[in-house]
Amino acid sequence: MPSLRIARYVIWLSMLAAIATNVVSGGIPPGYEYAALAILIVTGFAMTRLESRKAAAEQTLDDWADRLATAVKKQWAREAELRRLAAPPLLPVRWQLSTRRVAKRLKSVVGTQGWERFAPLPGLPPATQETLTTGGGLTELHAVYGGLASGRLILTGNAAAGKTSTAVLLLREALRYRESVGVGPEQRRRIPVPVMLDLSDWNPNDEDPTQWIAGRLARQYTIFRGRSGRTRAEDLLRDGRLAVLLDGLDEVKKSLRPVILSALRSANFRIVLISRSYETSTTLQKAPQGSTAVIEIKDVDPSDAVTYLLHDRPEPVPAAWAAVVANLDGEPAGTLATALSNPLFVSLVNEVYDDPDDGRRVDELLDRDRFPTPLAIQRHLLDQVTHSAYGHRPRQPPPRYSVQTAERTLRLLAERLDRQEDKSLEWWTLPSWVAFRRTALVAGIAAGVLQASAAFFLLKYAMEPGWVVFNAIASGLAACLYLSSMITKSGEHGAVASAGWRDIFPLRAIPVGLAVWSASGPLAVAVTRAGVLGVDPPPPWVLYSGALALTFGAILITGRGYEMVSGTIIGLGSGSSFAPLREGNGPAEIESRSLGPRDVWRHHIGLRLVLGIMVGLAVGLITGASAGWVGGVRAGLGTGACFALLTALMAALARNVGVVTAYAMVELALTRGTPLRLMAFLEDARRRNILRAVGPVYQFRHHLLLEHFARAGRGTSKSGRFEVSAVPPSSAGRGSV
Repeated sequence: MPSLRIARYVIWLSMLAAIATNVVSGGIPPGYEYAALAILIVTGFAMTRLESRKAAAEQTLDDWADRLATAVKKQWAREAELRRLAAPPLLPVRWQLSTRRVAKRLKSVVGTQGWERFAPLPGLPPATQETLTTGGGLTELHAVYGGLASGRLILTGNAAAGKTSTAVLLLREALRYRESVGVGPEQRRRIPVPVMLDLSDWNPNDEDPTQWIAGRLARQYTIFRGRSGRTRAEDLLRDGRLAVLLDGLDEVKKSLRPVILSALRSANFRIVLISRSYETSTTLQKAPQGSTAVIEIKDVDPSDAVTYLLHDRPEPVPAAWAAVVANLDGEPAGTLATALSNPLFVSLVNEVYDDPDDGRRVDELLDRDRFPTPLAIQRHLLDQVTHSAYGHRPRQPPPRYSVQTAERTLRLLAERLDRQEDKSLEWWTLPSWVAFRRTALVAGIAAGVLQASAAFFLLKYAMEPGWVVFNAIASGLAACLYLSSMITKSGEHGAVASAGWRDIFPLRAIPVGLAVWSASGPLAVAVTRAGVLGVDPPPPWVLYSGALALTFGAILITGRGYEMVSGTIIGLGSGSSFAPLREGNGPAEIESRSLGPRDVWRHHIGLRLVLGIMVGLAVGLITGASAGWVGGVRAGLGTGACFALLTALMAALARNVGVVTAYAMVELALTRGTPLRLMAFLEDARRRNILRAVGPVYQFRHHLLLEHFARAGRGTSKSGRFEVSAVPPSSAGRGSV
């Protein structure tokens, strides 16, 4: 923006004039004028270079799309591995045109009679009525996705049919096709980058689809943070450079589903919606979508289940597995085949009976006395999930958590999430699971006692004993009251919207800091020479120490760590007046990657603590230098250390959701028997394919698992053991194998 650029150069020239004035008046230390002028020249050159680099970073939409494709590829390669979708065995994707709710005329879907809205992707033929009605596998599904003239596709299926897994495989197939050898740069720009989001937090009455998706992308991918990054995300969407896969239409409010479909109708990008069949049908009755192709995932064929279950089995096939295979082949409509008609339970059979040394035989599923119905088999498999994931296996290291601990924790999580409308576990809401007043009180008292104790020993070198006691008590109370009052606001997500040091200390902040250092010292000396501070002003070393602290504050204010210094003596200008300068920090200075729950956790628990200590040191430098000038070295060290600790406690702990969440984890461990390091448990459960990560939150692998653990958590027998609850065949849930 030209006005901001002019303001920067005006500031730079003003600082040059200030240094020149001090050089003439002799009010700066000997030799500093040369260093100051050199620093200022280098600063001006660096600012110019950064402006040119920023202009160069304003790359074309093609470059932005390629960078996003790289981040999405890495993200879903990892997720596919965790969800057991990256390597065999895999159940094949089989689909058909839905018979529940399909527009009577498919002309607007396939683009006949001049109704084309999206041209087929390069190298793909246009989708036709014949290709839709024929159905097929993953390759044919990708061809439909890329060949639909309407650009609108709904992926449906029964509960646990594997809809989300199919969407993940489709996304990865779309990425592979975009990177294929036969696709050149000119063709690649016409192939959108697929991204997958969850619909749970969107209200179309508040935001249009482009704004909401751009905001979600900014939260999930580092290249889109900041105003400029979000603008680029909106540009990519409006230009059709992205294809958006939206999961969870069936789990939003019933009243919002037709509104969502209506809001997406005019979006200028390809859309794939994932939803259960019944909810899709009822929603389309209220908001007809004549230009949308509704694809239904077919039930697992018994022959596919046999191939999946026998993968890597020894030859000859063990007798127990041979009996199961014979039953599936001989009774394709039998009890076992019906129970294993969806990918979730087929995969659970493979997981539960994977270890031949644990005494369980897979042919027990054929016992009609124990399992008279498909529901009984499914209930039994869900009962065994925790044991198969956390049970000790021969010749393998024991799991980090016992079966009992894992079961207890998963039931607690499921019970809490089942009460929520959004079934996602946002780890920063864990403080609300415990007595929050006690959380604030304990944290405040601990900080106050630490501050008062430190102040009592540090300030005795700077003042009289009576004042030492007074200031120790006062600073302790200040720390206690400040943290107790501010800690209740710690649930604000993204207090420092960053995941790395480059956002806190962007390159453009360095010249700003150098400029402040080169000008603030001489300016302070000029003020003292003019007699503003009296006849006995502070010596230059005190003023330049303060200038160094102000330099650090200016760097934080310019970057995204400005809230760390807000309210301190080095935080002048940390408010909204500097927002345009901060928004100028382009994403060229940060890495292209997606953010998961552990990334956000590490940011809050680690980065903010380190920054708080650094802010405390900066404030301690100013106060210590001033006290040292008045009372000597020992007084300066004691006073500086005291104020450094007080500021560090406030900057590092106040509103630090990571610290408060850690306390909540301790409270849950003491009262509910959960692991002390709950975040480590959640990540371990994700690796064991019980939980999954969706952006910065966790979800259960499937809604059926959540319901199972939640019902077990709510119902206990008189013996204190959790009761096993049945899973109704109509249970709602998103399929994810």
